[in-house]
Amino acid sequence: MKKFAVWFTVLAMLLSAIEMRSASASAAVTVLSEGFESGTGSAFKLGAPYGSLTSSAGEKLAGAYSVKGSSASGQQWAEFLKLDAGKLALTPSKVYTISFKYRVVNPEPAGEFFYLYGKIDGTGETVGFNYNSAGQVVWRTEQLAADHVRLSGQGDERLAQMSFTANGSGNYAWVFGIHNGGTLLIDDIAVKEGGLEAPPAQPADTAATEGFERGQTVGTVWKTLNAGAVSNDADKRINGQYTVKATAGAAEEWREFLTSDPAKLKLAAGTEYTVTFKYKVFLAEPADGFFYLYAKSPSTGGMSGFNFSSGQDVLWRSADVPESGVQIVDRDGYKMARLTFKTGAAADYALTWGIRKGGGIAIDDVSVAKGSVPIHSSEQYRVGYANVADYGAIPDDDMDDTAAFKQAIAAGKSIFVPAGTYHVNETLQFQNQNLIGSGMFVSTIVARIADPKAPILKAGRSSVVADLNLGFDNGLVTNQEAEGDRVGIYTGAQWSLQRGSSVRNVRIQNVGTALYSPEGLGAESFSVTYDTLEIENFSYRGIDFRARNRTGNVFNNIYMNSNRPNIDVAFALTGEESETVINQLNVEHMKVNTAVLLDGVYALSASTVHIEGVTLRNADSGYVTVNNSSGSIGSLTVYYAPIEKNGVSIVRIGNNRYATGMTSFQPDTVGYLRIGTLHAKGLNENDPTSETHGAKVGGLTRADASGFVFFDRPANALGDYSVQLDNYVWYSYQNDRNVYEQFPVDPNGKISFMKLGALPLSGPTAKRPVNRMIANVTTYYDTDLKKLLIWNGTAWISIA
Repeated sequence: MKKFAVWFTVLAMLLSAIEMRSASASAAVTVLSEGFESGTGSAFKLGAPYGSLTSSAGEKLAGAYSVKGSSASGQQWAEFLKLDAGKLALTPSKVYTISFKYRVVNPEPAGEFFYLYGKIDGTGETVGFNYNSAGQVVWRTEQLAADHVRLSGQGDERLAQMSFTANGSGNYAWVFGIHNGGTLLIDDIAVKEGGLEAPPAQPADTAATEGFERGQTVGTVWKTLNAGAVSNDADKRINGQYTVKATAGAAEEWREFLTSDPAKLKLAAGTEYTVTFKYKVFLAEPADGFFYLYAKSPSTGGMSGFNFSSGQDVLWRSADVPESGVQIVDRDGYKMARLTFKTGAAADYALTWGIRKGGGIAIDDVSVAKGSVPIHSSEQYRVGYANVADYGAIPDDDMDDTAAFKQAIAAGKSIFVPAGTYHVNETLQFQNQNLIGSGMFVSTIVARIADPKAPILKAGRSSVVADLNLGFDNGLVTNQEAEGDRVGIYTGAQWSLQRGSSVRNVRIQNVGTALYSPEGLGAESFSVTYDTLEIENFSYRGIDFRARNRTGNVFNNIYMNSNRPNIDVAFALTGEESETVINQLNVEHMKVNTAVLLDGVYALSASTVHIEGVTLRNADSGYVTVNNSSGSIGSLTVYYAPIEKNGVSIVRIGNNRYATGMTSFQPDTVGYLRIGTLHAKGLNENDPTSETHGAKVGGLTRADASGFVFFDRPANALGDYSVQLDNYVWYSYQNDRNVYEQFPVDPNGKISFMKLGALPLSGPTAKRPVNRMIANVTTYYDTDLKKLLIWNGTAWISIA
């Protein structure tokens, strides 16, 4: 024994020496450190009038001085602290970490931010990020992965860190700034060689669902005891490949096999907790035996727990646990159990499972949450689905549920999301699976994903997303989003969303783009039904489909509404789309570049499109923009559309070209758009029945509506295009009926009209049509003359 003791002592000394040498060899080299303690002479420069050096006791972060940056709302790029190029030489292709302490004194306005960036003059090479007073990274440059930027700390003082690879010459100029208002303090700026260090592990007071899929308990908050072991025995499995199993003989009085580590799972004193776990009994207990779970404080002896049998019976519970605090539910092949209890005055409780007097049991998917969290009853549970609640997702607790969702997805079944609000910090990706909630206003997934390019969902192949509410957390949508930023549903995982898939009864709000099908392989949505969607509060596009080779998509009952300031398009189909069906598209109450964009859409079949309260941002633009597209719209309605720019049109038609990819050959076809009924009401007016808008007296006769036409096409548009309008109805509350009746169209003469609404076919001379006739097309039988007449463009003439 002495030899072994000496050997282990020597080994420990050797390991300690190795660790010390390793730590010394890997110590990060600091290449810049600035705490502003001299009060003057810093290599950094204050940017007037926004930056100042402060020694005020209420404003300092550390030491005698800190830098204060302040700007008012409307000052877009207030650069308050700078380090000029040449002051800090970084080695190209080497990794560095820049860090600084900060405290926000006056928060930024909603949607605005503070920022840090480094830029190399002459090349435009830039690295940096934007952040807000809530401690969130709201944007970062493309070279930075999500884990390259970290904001840590709670309360007033925070630490910001950014790890990056120096590119180009490495000669960056560094800038700290404020966008559109706010005040903050900066101190202790440092630049070190090397990447971000892993954050120190902190004891947790809750535990996400642990399925032991590592094949061991190392790295978890759990420890096996005695005969307990992580096992992949096929007959012991419950969910996944591994469980914790244990057996005990009839003579073994108290056989404990699994416990929590109080150093890693530190349950707070005087707090209610719920422990949930799945179990399967593979060796029944004897008549006087049972299985048990208890929570015990070694310092006070306080204990809460219960005993249970293989037959789903609660045999005993401690006096402090009410009947409602214990629950066992049969899940067809395994059972799910819950203990809800309250800790005493100590903060050293440990959770322990055991066997008394014989039996064998397997334990899986253990979770610990604050509060009382009941197991969903059979009425709330979908048989055959992986219920995220079974994997530790807890509704309405404002905690991260990502691990639970990922484990439910990994089960390979379709996923059920019970009622409540759940939070995730990573994209949820699945294919050939369904993600189903309890209703679009009942089951909510809120994303707290730092990376603006990471969507909430990526759904692929044959999948269904239904009965859910999706959106990003408040503050993450900045109104500066562009293509692919803050996406709700991305139509592709490993394979594109296709062939009978559907997204139905889903509300998507507080996003950059709700539905996104980007250019490139793997996301070309085709033969997918998008049905009964409510898309609100988006900042860039509601639906943005750009991929080529899209066919057979169906859009049913789509409602869009957003008051964000920089919306591009509400409903955009570009790239290449064919055999597209639209049944009831509603675009309402927003300012856009165009409401509906159809570019590269062949064989469109739209039954109803409704546009209401929409304002166009630019002159010479249309509510519906058609380019390289053909098809039909059964009914197009434009209601109460305020007009702020000249040259606005209802439908603006561009080129007629088929995107063959070959400049040497273009099919000689005529573009065609048929509209069954155009319903125009209150153009350049506000709804007179609404108390929230004032009247725009004059309607289409106002100066801001100058140049308005119903159909327009630029003079330089390529290819021939024909339009057939079968019927036209209108109403106005203003004295502008002449504009509606005269129906101005096509000032550049680039559209061949086949029909401009229904006109009387016969009648007396006095009733001949005076508007919307088409030269050499429109006919009228004059009952006074008893002749068939045709309009030649200037007069009615007899057809010989």
